[in-house]
Amino acid sequence: MKKKIFAFILLSTLYFLLSTSIASAWTWGEPLVPCGTSANPATCTRCDLFHLLKNLIDFGLFAIVPVGGTLLFILAGIYYILGAANPSLLGRGKTIFENSFYAIVMIALAWLITNTILSNLGDNVSGNWYSFQCVNPTALPTLPPPTGTPTPSGTVTPTPTSTGKCGDPTLCSNLAGMASACKVPYPHQNSPALNAMISCISAGVASQGVRLGPTHFTYDESHDSCNFTRGKPICDSTCSHGTTGSCHTGGNTGTQGAEAVDLNAGGGSEIALCRAIKNIYNSGQCPGMKLVNFEGNHTHVSTTQCDQDVKRVIGC
Repeated sequence: MKKKIFAFILLSTLYFLLSTSIASAWTWGEPLVPCGTSANPATCTRCDLFHLLKNLIDFGLFAIVPVGGTLLFILAGIYYILGAANPSLLGRGKTIFENSFYAIVMIALAWLITNTILSNLGDNVSGNWYSFQCVNPTALPTLPPPTGTPTPSGTVTPTPTSTGKCGDPTLCSNLAGMASACKVPYPHQNSPALNAMISCISAGVASQGVRLGPTHFTYDESHDSCNFTRGKPICDSTCSHGTTGSCHTGGNTGTQGAEAVDLNAGGGSEIALCRAIKNIYNSGQCPGMKLVNFEGNHTHVSTTQCDQDVKRVIGC
């Protein structure tokens, strides 16, 4: 009887020490598999393999051993009770109790001995030697390839960096950036003053029995990049309106878009259209007009906002 009481006290003490000295990574209700499940759909990594192994160990220590040991002790107790009528059951119950007891004692002592040794001899692992931290390897950053043009010697000539200034060739692949550097609108457009002047001229020539053609040429439609370089052939080999700082591309300082238009007659002669526009200019009907220039197959008219042209009438 004294042996049984001693065994019970020892077993209870071991359970108490075991439960207070172990911090488990696995808890009741938590899935054993730490990834790739409906509860935790995260992609599995190599660290999850160690996490799974730790969960299995903790599951054995904190689920199988306590529950299994308790059920075996209950079974041994039933055999003890039934052993009064059947001595063979008494011996079977005693065997189950002893084997279960020794198994739990060995499991608990293995942990306690390891914990005691490491806690006293290893300062860096004292108190948490049973835990671990796994870090997945991080892919090394991919270095960008060298930019520029390889030379026959094998070296690389660096590509010029952007200066961010108007006319910088490196901005040709970014016309919005070029427009910003040259202080012109992107995408291309007519200035409000130019649109108002075209409407005024259309009404004025119509009152003289002349009408405008359906097409008006304002910004550079053939070489779009020229609209953002102020007419400089930086990204294209040429520009339609020829002159750097043309009023068609806003002049030298314009910031609102095209400030000039090339007008064609709608069915009549081009010189008749130019003379009708000259009459409007001289009468002051459209005060926003600056230069009227007859260029043979059309009449060029710019607004007063353009700093490139001179206020006058030529060729009509």
